[in-house]
Amino acid sequence: MGQSTNKALLSKLLVFALGLTLSQATASASSAVEDPDVDKIHHALKHGQYKSAAKKARKLAENGHAKAQTILGLLYENGLGVEKDMERAIFWMEKAASQGVAEAENHLGHLYLEGKSIEKDLARAEHWLAKAAEHGVSEAQLHLGTMYLRGHGVKKDINHAAILLRRAADQGSDEAREMMERVPVLKQASDAAKASGQGYSQGLYDLRDSWKGYADIVNSVNSAASGEPNNP
Repeated sequence: MGQSTNKALLSKLLVFALGLTLSQATASASSAVEDPDVDKIHHALKHGQYKSAAKKARKLAENGHAKAQTILGLLYENGLGVEKDMERAIFWMEKAASQGVAEAENHLGHLYLEGKSIEKDLARAEHWLAKAAEHGVSEAQLHLGTMYLRGHGVKKDINHAAILLRRAADQGSDEAREMMERVPVLKQASDAAKASGQGYSQGLYDLRDSWKGYADIVNSVNSAASGEPNNP
C-alpha cells in the first residue's frame, strides 16, 4: 500500500472519528436538556403527589442537582409536600443559584426585591438580579434596569439602566420598550452606548439552553399552592 493510499485512509478515519465524536456530543447535549429526573418530579407535581415530588427533589438536591435544588426551594416556599419554610427555601435556591441556574438567580432577586415572604434586601436583590441579567434573563434585566433608573437601593445610573432595559426590550419585553419610549434620557443613553460599542454582557449563558420546562413547573407549583386545578 503506497504512502498516498495510507494518507487517504488516515484522513477517512479521522473524518469518521470526528463525526462520531460530534454525534456523541450532540446526543449528550440533547439528553442534558431532557432531564428525566426533573420530568419525574414534575410528573408527581402535576398529579398532586407533592410528598413524592419533594422526596425525589430532596434526594437529588442533596447530591448537588441544581434544578432539583431549585424545585425543592419552590416547594418549601409554597409548602407543597413539606412544611412551608422560607429559610429552607432560600437555602436551596441559593445552592442552585451558586451553580449558575439563571432561573434560581432571578427568583431569588425578586424575592429580595419584593420583600413579601422574606425581609426585603435590595443589596441581595441587586446581586442576584445582576447574575440573572448577565445570563440573559430579560425579566431580571427589566427589574435591575428599573432599580438603576430610579436609584432604588442602588446608586442611580442612567447609562447602566439604559443598557439593561434595551437588552430586555430587544428580547421582547413590552414593559422595557415602553419605558425606553417614555423616558427620553434612556433612549439617548442607549443610543450613545450603542454608538460607542458599549453593552451589558450576557455572560456565558445561552438562552437557547435555558430551562425550557421551568415555566411549566412554576405553573404547576402556583396552581397547587392556590388550590386551582392544574391541567397537565
